[in-house]
Amino acid sequence: MKTQSTHSQAAKMIRQELKKAFPNTKFTVTSSGTGGTSINIGWDNGPSKLDILAIGNKYKCGHFNGMEDIYEYSNKNINLPQVEYIFVMKSE
Repeated sequence: MKTQSTHSQAAKMIRQELKKAFPNTKFTVTSSGTGGTSINIGWDNGPSKLDILAIGNKYKCGHFNGMEDIYEYSNKNINLPQVEYIFVMKSE
């Protein structure tokens, strides 16, 4: 049996949460980047970007610190599969 990667697990869980929270909205949730370091979330209408980030950000393990040019693991949660970046794009 094939083990699902961390970024695939995170994308699947985000998809499930979004579907539950916003059942009338169609989302695309994909992982990208080298080794699946990011997840892209897209949708056409309905919830705001902040609504989506409220769900997605818990699957992000930290943030990039541009002043020191490092990634800081400030949101690590061993109970969730996480990626480094979550990108959201609402079509207008």
